[in-house]
Amino acid sequence: MTNNEPPPVVLRCNTLKNTPHQLFERLKEEGLSVRPSSLVPEGIIVEKASYLPELPSFRQGLYTVQDESSMIAAAVLNPTPGAFVIDACSGPGGKTTHLAQLMKNKGRILALDVHEHRLKLIEDTCRRLGVTIVEAKLLDARELPKQLREKADYILVDVPCSGLGVIRRRPELRWRVERGDLKLHVQQQMEILGQAGKCLKTGGIMLYSTCSTEPEENTGVVNSFLKEYTCFKPEALTPLLPFPVVDGCDRTDAQKGFLQLLPHRHGTDGFFLACLRKH
Repeated sequence: MTNNEPPPVVLRCNTLKNTPHQLFERLKEEGLSVRPSSLVPEGIIVEKASYLPELPSFRQGLYTVQDESSMIAAAVLNPTPGAFVIDACSGPGGKTTHLAQLMKNKGRILALDVHEHRLKLIEDTCRRLGVTIVEAKLLDARELPKQLREKADYILVDVPCSGLGVIRRRPELRWRVERGDLKLHVQQQMEILGQAGKCLKTGGIMLYSTCSTEPEENTGVVNSFLKEYTCFKPEALTPLLPFPVVDGCDRTDAQKGFLQLLPHRHGTDGFFLACLRKH
């Protein structure tokens, strides 16, 4: 039933320009009914829909719209200022700009996508938010050049997937996605993850994520990757997550290095993430 309900509008505070508390007060002054997210410190939930692009706070780049699950991905990767990060499948740039915030706009982020119009969205969002460390590049992550081998400190691999975790946002997926599609997605996901992993330094962290609830695209891909690339080991998520893990099953999974978020249990989009360290 949760997938039949409209999803909440969630904002991510742009901490390069203001604090969550300052943004919270500003939004109330602009007439919005808001409450803080219980999952991510930068998150603010809008109780009543409003046309946000008309608000001065939006035009000033004080926030962007992003689901809590997507914010959790960047929070877990948590790159340090000055690092070199590859965002392997970055369009339209929500996670990319969040990574830049966490890095305090210091370092370098190489943001890749195969769609030119998505690169423009990334560049537009960066300008509005005041992010200057992102280089957007038209490139399939499966074709990452040899010059980048062992160069990245952190890599985010938010792969193309079935999208079955966002049915409440895209109800047409109920009729568009077929079981046979999963095999094609899994093949592409393995190819992207394998190529991206070659670009990570020894000791570096790679985060794999999907907006899917299907095991084939999630634990299936991760387990296959770990068997093929034995230099990678799962990294426990429990100390990395921005919220306390209360549920026993979630806690067990998080200790193993992965977590499946679900709309009816966590209030987020359906979202999977796994943290892998290169040894």
